[in-house]
Amino acid sequence: MSTSKQKHNHISYGLLISAVLLLCVAVVAGCAFYWADDAGKEPSMPSEALSNQPSIASAVDPSGYTEKILSHDAIYEGHLILVNAQVPYRFPETNRLIGVYDHKSDGYKVKDRNVQVDEDMMGPLDAMLHDFHEATGNGNVLALSGFRTYDYQKTLLANKVSEVGAVEASKWVAPPGGSEHHTGYAMDLGVFNQFGRLEDYTGEGVYSWINQSCYKYGFIVRYDEAKSDLTGVSYEPWHFRFVGKPHAYIMTQQGICMEEYIDYLKQFPFGRQHLQIEDFDGKRYEIYYVKAEDGDTRVPVPTGRAYTLSGNNVDGFIVTVEL
Repeated sequence: MSTSKQKHNHISYGLLISAVLLLCVAVVAGCAFYWADDAGKEPSMPSEALSNQPSIASAVDPSGYTEKILSHDAIYEGHLILVNAQVPYRFPETNRLIGVYDHKSDGYKVKDRNVQVDEDMMGPLDAMLHDFHEATGNGNVLALSGFRTYDYQKTLLANKVSEVGAVEASKWVAPPGGSEHHTGYAMDLGVFNQFGRLEDYTGEGVYSWINQSCYKYGFIVRYDEAKSDLTGVSYEPWHFRFVGKPHAYIMTQQGICMEEYIDYLKQFPFGRQHLQIEDFDGKRYEIYYVKAEDGDTRVPVPTGRAYTLSGNNVDGFIVTVEL
């Protein structure tokens, strides 16, 4: 090879290597810019929502439990009952409803004195909306719709059908008997604007505080946009469902809706393997499922430890133990 050709080849190789190096630098710089830009964005959920992963306790000492005998109808009661168009609510002979207006603190509004919720939900609801006001200074949130009767839900659906037709109405209004509002564990929020007019609650802007923090108070945004094929309901950022701690935390952490969660908990039957979780605030819980019998069911409950017990409105009971 002649000297001139060797120089020419060396130059070509040098240019090629330089181009490759420049391209790599550009890619790295671009990635660094992207990461820096992304790091400055608001997270869709608080970071602690992903901090603690559930674990499984496979060894259970039966001597630490006693049995509580529950009738089959007890599966239709409790803060973890699933209610949708396919799993209707069973109305009890008595309820534990209380008026929001009569038990609220300052910092938010209530539509009227007729808005009611289950007594177990009132404290967490009030705390959430009070803390929102303290954190943001915004007092325009309205507790709009809590408990609904069968007849009232029937009227709502009929009105919506007359407006948009049966198919579209079914995406927004549950059939009578299939609404979570029957339980007393659901609340729709609204907003009063600066002119005193009622507006839809979107969960955006300053109100994102509620949607991103509600799990801390035992609530979930029940109808997520990504889960509408499972819930049968279109996205409703204003509809909050009380499920209690630590269940709201787990559902938020796992990104699952209530339909999925009820099935998920069946993986943890009593005596075989129990779900354990440390909540966002450091409190630890153990959760297990007990399948209901046709008649009475003997449900193991812990001795000497605080616990809550709820039916799932499908086929069994869920016990949540404080560790």
